[in-house]
Amino acid sequence: MSRSPCSFGSPCTSGYGLRRKRENDGLRRKRENVFEHYPPAWKFRVLAGVRGNGRVQNRQLLAAWGIAEGGTARDNPLNTTLRQPGSWNYNSAGVQNYPSAAVGIGATVKTLTNGYYVGIVNDLRSAIPRTPEQIVRRNAHEFDTWGTGADNILRVLQSF
Repeated sequence: MSRSPCSFGSPCTSGYGLRRKRENDGLRRKRENVFEHYPPAWKFRVLAGVRGNGRVQNRQLLAAWGIAEGGTARDNPLNTTLRQPGSWNYNSAGVQNYPSAAVGIGATVKTLTNGYYVGIVNDLRSAIPRTPEQIVRRNAHEFDTWGTGADNILRVLQSF
C-alpha cells in the first residue's frame, strides 16, 4: 500500500494535497476568527453555572443559540446586556463586552437565571434528554424574550 504525500505526520507537498491543506488551513483560521470572542469551554461553563446537564444536545443548543445571536462581543457568546464591573457597551442595544471570560460567563448565567428563562433553564437541567429543537419549541417565547428568536435558532439547528 503506498502512502499519500499528505498522510498524517508528513508534509503535504503535492498539487491536490497542498491545495486541500491550504483550504483547510483557511477554514480553520476563519472558524477561529469567527469564534475567538467566545470564552474557552463556554458551553460547559454556562451549563455548570445554571446546574444544567452537559449532554451533547444541550451543548448543541447553546452552540446554535450563540451562532443565531451573531456578533462578536467579547466573552459574551449569547449577547447578554447585563452590566458588570469592567464591562462596556458592544453596541447600541446595550450588549456588553466583558473584561474576562469569568465575568462574561457569570453575566450569562445571571441573565439565564433571572426568572425570565425558567423553561430554558429547567430543560437544560432536566434528566429527560430533549433535542435542541424540542427545547427551542417548548420555550419559544423565552428565546423571543431574550431577543434571538426561536425561529433563528431553529434555522441554525437545521444547518448542523
